[in-house]
Amino acid sequence: MITSNDRIVRILSLSQGYIETAALDMPFAVNHATISPDGEILVAVGDYQQAYFYERAYSPSDRPRSLGGYASSVCSWDLLNIIMLHVPKPMILTGYFTTAWSPSSRLCAVASECGYITIIDMERLKDFENGEEAIVAVLPGTRPETQAGPGAIRTLMFSPAPWDLLAWAEDQGRVVVADLRDSCRAQQLLKLDQNGEHVKKIAFDPPIPR
Repeated sequence: MITSNDRIVRILSLSQGYIETAALDMPFAVNHATISPDGEILVAVGDYQQAYFYERAYSPSDRPRSLGGYASSVCSWDLLNIIMLHVPKPMILTGYFTTAWSPSSRLCAVASECGYITIIDMERLKDFENGEEAIVAVLPGTRPETQAGPGAIRTLMFSPAPWDLLAWAEDQGRVVVADLRDSCRAQQLLKLDQNGEHVKKIAFDPPIPR
């Protein structure tokens, strides 16, 4: 998938020579989008406090028998739900930077530039018309703010099975690992000193245009 400020999520089929199999129009610039591990649900977030969820649509002949048949030339997505996300007061607007899925595809997490994580239960999302009823937790990072800053959550990830962990990296100097079995109350904070004596900095040459 490709996301950008043109407000379109583009899906390319690698097995079909990089052809564009779908283009989803969004009402805001899109910062991040991912597809669930089972290939059934797509989530996209961007410069507004909403998460858009799409469900893959199949005709009877299109449905793959295994994940190996996932990348086909036939790829359509139906809007499943739109969830309003957390905005810290007194703010009115905030953007969301990143998304992640649990290995089972049961949970989806999205994180904001203000340092908050929203965890959504997919089974609830399919059962309830009001998408906000699928939210099972809203977690602050270590430095939540009312604007983007050092605590902005840039990326997050669920651990592989069988571990029930959620890890995220903040804008400056911190990585957090939280235990999902304890509703993320149990956390370990890793402080990264970019000026520490054991930190090695590697400079990369800019890519050569082709």
